Amino acid sequence: WLRELQVEQAEARRFDVFPLTQLHAWSELPAEVGLFDSIVVFENYPIDGEAAAAHGLRLRELRAIETTNYPLGVVVVPGERLSIGLSYDPALFELPTIERLADHLIHILDVLVADPTIPLDWIDILGEAERDKLLVGWNDTAREVPADTMVELFEAQVSRTPGATAVCCGDVSVSYDELNEQANRLARVLRGFGVGAEQFVALMVPRSVDMVVTLLAVWKTGAAYLPIDSAYPVERIEFMFSDACPTLLVTTRELDSRLSDLSREVPRLRLDDPEIGAALTAGAGSDLTDADRVAPLSGEHTAYVIYTSGSTGRPKGVVVAHDSVVDLVIWAGSEFGVSGLSRVVASTSLNFDVSVFEIFPPLAVGGSIEVVEDALALAEPRLSERVASLISGVPSVFSQVLSQGGAAVTADIVVLAGEALSARAVRQIAAATSCTRIANIYGPTEATVYATAWYSDAGGFDSDDGFDSDTAPPIGRPIANTQVYVLDGFLRPVPVGVPGEMYLAGRGLARGYLQRPGLTAARFVPNPFSAPGSRMYRTGDVVRWNAAGELDYLGRVDHQVKIRGFRIELGEIEAVLARHPDVSAAVVLGRKTAPTEEGSGPQRLVAYVVPAGHQVPRSSTLRSFLSQALPGYMVPAAFVFLDALPLGRTGKLDRTALPAPEWETGPATDYVAPSTDTERALAGIWADVLAVDKVGVEGNFFELGGDSIRSLLITTRIKAVFDVTLTPRDVLTARTVSALAEMVEDAILCELERVAFGDGNDDRV
Repeated sequence: WLRELQVEQAEARRFDVFPLTQLHAWSELPAEVGLFDSIVVFENYPIDGEAAAAHGLRLRELRAIETTNYPLGVVVVPGERLSIGLSYDPALFELPTIERLADHLIHILDVLVADPTIPLDWIDILGEAERDKLLVGWNDTAREVPADTMVELFEAQVSRTPGATAVCCGDVSVSYDELNEQANRLARVLRGFGVGAEQFVALMVPRSVDMVVTLLAVWKTGAAYLPIDSAYPVERIEFMFSDACPTLLVTTRELDSRLSDLSREVPRLRLDDPEIGAALTAGAGSDLTDADRVAPLSGEHTAYVIYTSGSTGRPKGVVVAHDSVVDLVIWAGSEFGVSGLSRVVASTSLNFDVSVFEIFPPLAVGGSIEVVEDALALAEPRLSERVASLISGVPSVFSQVLSQGGAAVTADIVVLAGEALSARAVRQIAAATSCTRIANIYGPTEATVYATAWYSDAGGFDSDDGFDSDTAPPIGRPIANTQVYVLDGFLRPVPVGVPGEMYLAGRGLARGYLQRPGLTAARFVPNPFSAPGSRMYRTGDVVRWNAAGELDYLGRVDHQVKIRGFRIELGEIEAVLARHPDVSAAVVLGRKTAPTEEGSGPQRLVAYVVPAGHQVPRSSTLRSFLSQALPGYMVPAAFVFLDALPLGRTGKLDRTALPAPEWETGPATDYVAPSTDTERALAGIWADVLAVDKVGVEGNFFELGGDSIRSLLITTRIKAVFDVTLTPRDVLTARTVSALAEMVEDAILCELERVAFGDGNDDRV
C-alpha cells in the first residue's frame, strides 16, 4: 500500500512547482489568511544505506534542527521502522492536545493495517476510551424527576406557603393563595368555552399579574397556551392563528381592537369585560380536578407552542409538552435553590421561551416573581434600589444597559442566554449588578429553554483564578437529563477540540413543529446512541469539546443569526423581501457595526438588494413593506443596493464580497437641519450613538439603525447633557429629533415649575 501510494505521489510531483502566491491569489481566501496552517513532510531522501555500507560509507553523529512557520507539522521518516514525529507551536497547542492527535494517528494506522481496503470515510478516528467519555461520561446527567405536572407542583407549593407573595407588578401583588384562587376561577370560565387538553388558547394580554394568572388557568384546564405579541404585523398574527387554530383568544378590549377580521373569527375572552369580571367573582376558587377537565392532566399533553423564525419564509411553531417543562423546573430548583429563585425579575416576552424559566421555577419553590415590561425596565428609575435574587436576559442588552450606569437592580445571580457571551460582558455585568454568580446558558426553543450551562462564581470575574480575560466563556456542560453529541457529517462523535455540529437529546426535547411533519423529521432525527425510538435534535450550531469537558460555541452551519437574543433565519427575511415587485434578488446578513468605546459594535441586519428595474426602491419603502409581515427585530437596519450579487469562482454567492453598509441619514432631500439649541444637541447625540455623519430633525430613528438598546444610550446622554430623565420608550415613541426635542423642553419646563412652585400640593398654586 505504501509503495502504491509513493508511486502516485511521485507521479503527482510533475505538478508540484508552482508559486504559492499565485495559488493564494486564485483561492477565495482573504489576503491576511494563509493557505495552510499545517504541513505534512515525507522525508524520502534517495539514500540506499545498505549500498553505502557495502562501499565503506557510514553516517554518524547526525543532528538536524528544523524550523517551520507552520503551527502544526507532521514529519514521516521511512526506514526499517516507520518514524512519525509531530511538531507544534506551544503558544497555540497544549501537549495533551498533541498527544491526543498522536493517539488518533496510531489508531488510524492500526485500522489501515487491519483492513487496507477500508475507505477513509469509514474510519472512526476515536478509540473506545475516548468514545465512551464523549458519549457516556460527559453525558452522565440522569436525575430523577417527579411524575407531577407543573400545575400539581404549583398547587403543592400553595399549600406550603399560602400567604407568601407569588407575583407582583408595579403596585399590584398577590399571594400564592390569591394567585391560585384567581387562576382556578379563570380556568372554570375557560372550561365554559370548551377549552381542554391538546387545544391551544391564544394569549394577547399586557404584562401584569393577570398574565401569570392566565398562564396557570390555561394549564389548569389541561390546554396549552399560544403567546401572541400585539406588536407583531397583522400578516404574522394571521398566520399564527391559521396555523395553530386556537380554540379561544384571551385578551383585553384595547388589544382586541388591533386584530383583523380573520382573527376575529376565533372566540375571545376579554379579561376586562364586565360580564367576565362577574363570572370570575362568582366562580369557585377551589382547585380543579380531573372531573372538571376534558381529560386528566398528563405530562404528555402540550404545554405551549412558541413560533420561531423559519428559513422557508414562514415561522414555525415549536410544540413543547408538560413533561419537558417539569424537567426544566426541577433542574432550575436544584441548580439555583430556593434562595436563588426567591425573587426573580420576569422581563422576557412570552413569545421568547426564556419567559418559561423566569416564571415557573420560582412558583414551584415558593419564590416571588416581579413582572416588568422588558429588560430596559432595569434602567428605569422606578426600579431603583430593587434587590433581586435572579435576573436573566440577552448579553448584548445587559452589557450595554449596565455599562451606561443604568443598572437599577442588584441581583445575586445573573443568567445570560440567547447569544454568544464575551468575557468583557461578564466583567461588566458582574461589576454593575454586584452579583455573586453569572450563568452562561445555551438552549434552543426545541430543547425547552436550556440545554447546557457554565457558571462563574464570586472571585472568578477578574482574578487569576477566573477565566482568561481575552477568552469567551464556554457554554458549559449538559444540564440534568440532557445529552449533547458533537458529530461529524456521518453522525460520528468528533474528538476533543474538533469542531462538529451539536445534537441534543433527553427529556427536554420538544415534540416537534406544529403542522410540519417533514421539517420535524429533518430536525428531530433518530438517536443512534440511545434506546430504539429515542430522538435527538439537530441544532445547526457548531461547537467543540474542550479538555475540561465543556463546550465552546463556534457559530452556525447555516445562515441563521442571533440579534439581541432573537433567533432569526435570514432566509425568512429574504423570502419576504423577494415578494416586493421592485426587488430582483436579495441577500440578508448579520454584520457587526463599527467598534465603540465599549467594545465591538453590535450586530445588525443588512439587506443587499438587486433592483428589478432601473428604478432603485427607497429603503423606507422596503422597510415599510417588510414591517407588514415581520416583527421589528427582523427588519434590516440598512439596505445596500447592488447591480448584481457577487459570485465566487464556483458560481455561488460570495458573501465575503458583499460591501459593508454606510450608515447614512438617507437622501439629502430628506435632511432637515436642526433649528434650536435643543435640536442641535439631540442631533449630535443621535449621530454619535447611531454612528452616522449627521441627523436631520425629521430623520426616523428606526431607519437610521436605531433600536431599543440605542434608545437607552440616547436617554443616558440626554440625562448627562440636559439633566432630564426620559425613558427608552420615550425615544422609541418620539422617533424623530424634533419630537424628542419637544419632550426634553417640556420636561425642563416641568422641572422649572416644580422648583418655582413646589410639588403642587401648596394651596396657593
